[in-house]
Amino acid sequence: MQRVALATLLVGLTALQVAGRAQTGVADGAWYTATTYSVKPGMMPEFRQLIIKELNPATKKGGLAASQVWRFSTGNTNRVLRIVLHNSLADRDGQSAAQKGMGAGFAAYQKKLAALIDSSNTYIGQQRLDMGWNPAGSPAPKLAERYTVRIAPGRNAEYLKYVQAFLEAAKKSGHRRTAGQVVFGGPAGTFVSNTFYDSWADLAKGRPPNRVMSPAELAAFNALNPPGLITVVSRDITIYDAEMSVVADATTSSK
Repeated sequence: MQRVALATLLVGLTALQVAGRAQTGVADGAWYTATTYSVKPGMMPEFRQLIIKELNPATKKGGLAASQVWRFSTGNTNRVLRIVLHNSLADRDGQSAAQKGMGAGFAAYQKKLAALIDSSNTYIGQQRLDMGWNPAGSPAPKLAERYTVRIAPGRNAEYLKYVQAFLEAAKKSGHRRTAGQVVFGGPAGTFVSNTFYDSWADLAKGRPPNRVMSPAELAAFNALNPPGLITVVSRDITIYDAEMSVVADATTSSK
């Protein structure tokens, strides 16, 4: 049951940003909040213990069903990404799950957190189910290639076509992908995606299109990304941290 619950959380925990994009009711999944913490050098062990021993128990007490935490292995490796799904944006009205769970102790927690981090950045996004492939019942991820890209104005449909061709290759190679849309807290036209790999050795074998496409198919795929369509903002490798994450129990796995 935990696998099903985790897969539900993972279906689109990646972020794409397009200001003013109309909701279709088909491509759009759950809303989520993503916060990246920049932990002070040498403070990662203390930060992890704060999340594992204080934040997670409190958020579960306060009603949080699940969260997902990733640590960056490239760039600033002191970064930690925490993602929380919402039933709706109304979840953000009133007190957070941490505030509800900690009560009067929330202020003390905030002081401990502030002493361990240099900064934090938060955006609110929405899953893009038409840009991801992560079947229910899938195991927890291990490693992800995390792309942040910016799409030229007015060319989102071209990008979607390119992504869906990538997804067909990923299904053949057995690599899951999540995607989403940052709606608030970031520049328009920015997409973030995670492609899951079993290990660095698996990653070294190449991306899905390079593994399963013939030379002609690969040329046709690359032609879907003409100059000027996609600008790569960042390409990182992140590692899933199961201990810092909260996995829904059997009573919430069907949601």
